[in-house]
Amino acid sequence: MRNSLFLRVAPVVAIAAFTATASAQEIGTAGVSIAGEGTNRAALFTQSAYVAPQGSFGIGFQAAGRRASMDGDELTVSAMVLSGFYGLTSNLSIGAYVPYARISADIGGEEGSETGMADAGVFGRYQAFRSSTGMTKFAVGVEATLPTGDETFGSDDPAYALSGALSHRAGSWNLHIVPAVAIIKDLDPTMHFNVAAVRAMSPRMALSGEILTEFGGAVADTDDEGSKNIDLASGIRYRMTSSSAMDFGLSYNLSSNVDPRPTTLGAYLGFNWAF
Repeated sequence: MRNSLFLRVAPVVAIAAFTATASAQEIGTAGVSIAGEGTNRAALFTQSAYVAPQGSFGIGFQAAGRRASMDGDELTVSAMVLSGFYGLTSNLSIGAYVPYARISADIGGEEGSETGMADAGVFGRYQAFRSSTGMTKFAVGVEATLPTGDETFGSDDPAYALSGALSHRAGSWNLHIVPAVAIIKDLDPTMHFNVAAVRAMSPRMALSGEILTEFGGAVADTDDEGSKNIDLASGIRYRMTSSSAMDFGLSYNLSSNVDPRPTTLGAYLGFNWAF
């Protein structure tokens, strides 16, 4: 079945691939910000400049899914992720995650699904700047996936990502600006630029609005132009206790270079605890 169905939907799989690889943009932000801040300041799909205090650690469970529909064909990619982080120093947090993924497709009336382990990953975040008031922070993030996943969901080679995160607090608003680049063997670099605004509605709840962009990632030395995607996302973070929170987010693809453009929807649910 893999040769007939899943190879045919490979371009559509690329649209939803972030759920199978369990990007540390979601995992690290949700987990580290729980320990790093006492209020709701971080976005859901966009990294922040917050790091965990030295000696603190946390665990998280995340579930993410993304469905793409085009000309009657449908593809759904989802993942359940177990993650953890640790505050190595007052300015440096490290972490890791292990995802279990599922893909299902209905292409031309042919249906199929597969499940398996996706590539595990490790990440780090270093807070390089903090203003005297603590309102403005800047951090550098690194991430690497390891070739540990099954054939359908894994890669034979590691992938790497480098990002910068600028976070600024203005009253009840928190703004995050995050450029990033991902490097995968045999592909051109993929550029990301995310912007998020988070408003604390109460000491326990915050709402976020985010714009997520992705450009590049073409097969090297070919005429492939890669991906060009712009997503609009929103989310709710509810702090259950001072050291635990629940996140729920939705995303919608506004623009894509795939013609005709698929109708692509995403959802994210996360639970995080810090100790």
